[in-house]
Amino acid sequence: MKKLNLLFFIVLYFGIANLLHAQDWDYPKYPKMDVTLQHLNADLHIDEFGAIEGDVLYRATVNIDDPDSLVFDASRLNILGVSVNETEKEFSASNDQLVIYLDEVFAEESVLNIRIQYEANPKYGVLRNVNRTTWTSQLPKTTRHWLPVMDHPRVQFTTELLVTHPSGQILVANGQRVESEVVSVEEERTTYTSSNPIPATSLSWVLGELTEHSSATVNRSRTSGTQAPIRVRVYTESVLNTETNLAELGANTLQAIRDKERTAYPYQDLSIVVLDNDFWETKSYAAGTVFVYRDHGDFEQQIQRGVLSQWIGTQIREEQWSDADAIHAAHAILANQMFEFEPVTETGEEPYNVFTLHSFSKWSDFFAENQLPRFKASLQSSLNNILNNGQNILGWSDLSEIIYNESGQPFFEGFEPGELEVSEKDTIEYTAEVEWNETDNTVQINFEAADQMVDELVTVAVEEITFQGTNQHEVTFTGASESSVISVSSGIENFKLTIEERDDINLNVQKPFMFWINQLRNDMEPDERVEAAKGLANYTENPDLQLALDDILRVESNPQVYAEIVRSLSRLTAGASGMDQRFLEYSSSQRHSEVRLAAVEALADFPNNEQIIGRLQNIIVQSGPSNLQKAAIQSLAEVTEADRFNIIAGNLVSREPVLNNVPLLLELLAEKGETESAVEMASTFITDQFPYEIRKEALAIVLDYDRSSSNWEERLPELFSDIHPGIRYMSASALEYVNSGTRNDLAEQFMMEEYDERVRRVLESAMN
Repeated sequence: MKKLNLLFFIVLYFGIANLLHAQDWDYPKYPKMDVTLQHLNADLHIDEFGAIEGDVLYRATVNIDDPDSLVFDASRLNILGVSVNETEKEFSASNDQLVIYLDEVFAEESVLNIRIQYEANPKYGVLRNVNRTTWTSQLPKTTRHWLPVMDHPRVQFTTELLVTHPSGQILVANGQRVESEVVSVEEERTTYTSSNPIPATSLSWVLGELTEHSSATVNRSRTSGTQAPIRVRVYTESVLNTETNLAELGANTLQAIRDKERTAYPYQDLSIVVLDNDFWETKSYAAGTVFVYRDHGDFEQQIQRGVLSQWIGTQIREEQWSDADAIHAAHAILANQMFEFEPVTETGEEPYNVFTLHSFSKWSDFFAENQLPRFKASLQSSLNNILNNGQNILGWSDLSEIIYNESGQPFFEGFEPGELEVSEKDTIEYTAEVEWNETDNTVQINFEAADQMVDELVTVAVEEITFQGTNQHEVTFTGASESSVISVSSGIENFKLTIEERDDINLNVQKPFMFWINQLRNDMEPDERVEAAKGLANYTENPDLQLALDDILRVESNPQVYAEIVRSLSRLTAGASGMDQRFLEYSSSQRHSEVRLAAVEALADFPNNEQIIGRLQNIIVQSGPSNLQKAAIQSLAEVTEADRFNIIAGNLVSREPVLNNVPLLLELLAEKGETESAVEMASTFITDQFPYEIRKEALAIVLDYDRSSSNWEERLPELFSDIHPGIRYMSASALEYVNSGTRNDLAEQFMMEEYDERVRRVLESAMN
């Protein structure tokens, strides 16, 4: 009867849990735990496609007398067999949980050896990119998708992870790499162990054709209990162009934090893994692992944040993502003392934006602005206690109690730091028109605000250049417009204006033709000659300008200046007959890339010129600078008719050097009216064999130009099965193009398979 009641309860519980799936994306608070997991011994086989065969053995102690069952989280795992203390047990596996039935009595503090054999082909929780790098997600409730485990931040245990994987690939996991051996021609076996407890929610591994970029060591502190040094290793999935030794940076950061807070590093070794794209992950660290993403900017700041998170983030961690402010506050208070982080304004999609860099930045800015000094001082004085009191879970109530016990200051209600106020300094534009009066040897300067104006007096340094030397003057202006007159020498050749004490005002100087010519010919500074070439482009009616520019080109050696003169020639000649050959010559591969870029832009003025069309195609398929390829694609769109561009685009999209600019090519094709062809070609680049950035832009083109209900009904099943959550998220917007009669059915069907709460929410909104 007891077992029947238990079964009834489990069925009822799972039925309710399934209905509440959309609301339970976060971890529960104070979960029921009949046993405490102490150690994991896992033997995993991971094939080249990420499929897993697992044989895991947990050592656990019983927390209560005579538990009826053991419940493990196991999402879509195929459980093959279960035993407890070498005795096979009955089990049920459904609704993302494994229930092991105990048909014998175990007393409190009994030791159990729980063996689980299973198979998994994770569609969530394990990420796989275009480089065939496979790694584990750190989003909530993801560990259970590749490992049967009590998946909760309160659960932690020591580990021994033995992984058999394809030859030639490197495995990076929690703990210390102790062995790597060849099993066969096709497979290797790598073992990682950790004598420091690892949170179940911070288990991680990365598998791929990685390169060990650099390594460094840090001596253990005397209180750590072991003499083995901390090994810091940096791995990367593609070539890194950096002179910084990232391993030394990680080692120095680790040592600085440890020494400042007088607390041991909580894990054995530290692995830093540099990946090309974040795959929509928001938490960039696991226990003993820091993830660095190329598309997240400064490597140094990413490593510093990630190493700091080994203490405040993994060792001290949140129980629920929805109650993470205590972790953010403690992380930010220490980060502000040690580092200078640039604020991050990109917020991300709810609810996983809790651990974006934006969330950390808000707290960092809050403390930097000293908005609540008493709370700041109380937290600072409590920080060492937080790190050393043995408490792993830190919610707001935990933090406020620690602060209260130390300082008597009540902050139990909590608060939300304000949004970041990162204001980019606006540039104020003024035109400064220089009028030279040769009769009375004066120069009048007319200042006029383009839009925004200054209220205070602005000082402008004036340099008068003559054939005998230079003379210095000074003028001022304010308001919407103002003029100043200066007496000058009869031998004046140029006139230069500089605002030395303000970097927020840009002067658009307009001055006589001969002044610009003199500056272009004689100024020693390349930037000044570039400015002169741009200024001369406004004198397209001057019959002497082309001859003057041709003359200067013969002696100019700086590529930036040369390129700007070419642009001025392009504006001056505007597609004139015969100039095509000159710009073709400037665009040849023998020229500097800056000159080639200017020439390629100029070629857009010669429509239907077969020689130019051929040259632009050659430049596009060559492995050259990306900006040159983009300019060539844009010019090609200008010089070809829509049907011709359609044919050429169809040939170009299959060329590997063009891949990164395929979305630009197809967007221009659509803008020329060939939307059907653009959509057809873009659809090819949505598949997972291409980098995410390409896929995202290709999908955006399809979303912009295809409204066919039947087309989307055909596409959506594959798109909603995609491994990248960003693709699934974008695809949800296409449900508005599906006939209303089938929209809800499709959304409900996809929601049954979806675990990413960001995607679930957009699917749910599509049904309303």
